Amino acid sequence: MKKTIVFPISVILFFVLISCLNNDNEHENDIKLKVYSRNSLQTFYLEEEGNFIVLPDSVTNYYSVIAEREGFYTNLYHCNYGDTLFIDLDAVVADKFCGVIFEVYEYGNMYYTLSNVLINVYEDAIKNNSFTTDNNGRFAIDIENGQYTFSINPDTSHPICEDLQIDDASDYKDLYAYYNVFVKKPNIYIYPKESTILDVSLEFPQGGKIVKSIPEYGDGWKNLTVEPNGMINDQYEFLFYESKQQDYCQYYNGWVIKRENLSTFFNDNMKATGFNEKEINDFIEYWIPRLTESPFYAINGLNYDNPKLTKPTIPQFNRDGFVVTEWGVILK
Repeated sequence: MKKTIVFPISVILFFVLISCLNNDNEHENDIKLKVYSRNSLQTFYLEEEGNFIVLPDSVTNYYSVIAEREGFYTNLYHCNYGDTLFIDLDAVVADKFCGVIFEVYEYGNMYYTLSNVLINVYEDAIKNNSFTTDNNGRFAIDIENGQYTFSINPDTSHPICEDLQIDDASDYKDLYAYYNVFVKKPNIYIYPKESTILDVSLEFPQGGKIVKSIPEYGDGWKNLTVEPNGMINDQYEFLFYESKQQDYCQYYNGWVIKRENLSTFFNDNMKATGFNEKEINDFIEYWIPRLTESPFYAINGLNYDNPKLTKPTIPQFNRDGFVVTEWGVILK
């Protein structure tokens, strides 16, 4: 008998490079420069507007630099290592609720302004207002104090919504739309009780798409012959794919693990969850050689200002009957 399996895609594990911020108190009147590379964040300060040479500790090809100062719009710059930026900020509009809307792509460290984008404002689920950002992604609106939802790109199939409590209608707030994360190398293992022909498809309830797959996904994996030992079409040990989707990761529970302890951590954690020896070895053999850039990794998220996470409960499952397992990574 032919069966169909549908997977709603959700995040299981991902990693974030720890970066500790400097104390802002002594620089509260300075221009704060946040220099983002692919895997790190470093903070600098300027007392006044002017030239800034981009020389962070992390040497890479491309950076996003965010310049912030109280009473001014946030500016975004894109540059290379060693470039000289001229930091020139514009004052916010008086007596308006102001800010800049950014979209964040790939690993959370590539920033772009959302220019000329429609925003709908809702209060108690009723549309209260709408506005469009300017060429720099900025806005300045009249609004009363209250609880609102800002819907970014509301006419698309998957708008980004931000809940805001506005206590000062002349306040300033930047908004960040985390459109995409890249889910790296999820492996789907399938173990029917007997030789079975399957259709397997993936769903993205919050939006997303497959960018790579083996075998070719097309509009779904069709007519797969799967054996009890997990072999698929006498050729594959698992179904492989990678996907691009919105960032709905949680950043509150997890572990901070030293790089040299990652192998032991994953072995113990995955064994406690219920993965078998082959699935665990596949994960460790693939990922450990790729996790070398940071002395620490956070699993299931990280608060940059306070690199301490609440240890979650490890979910467990029983390998009885028809078994399907999956692991995957979002690397930030």
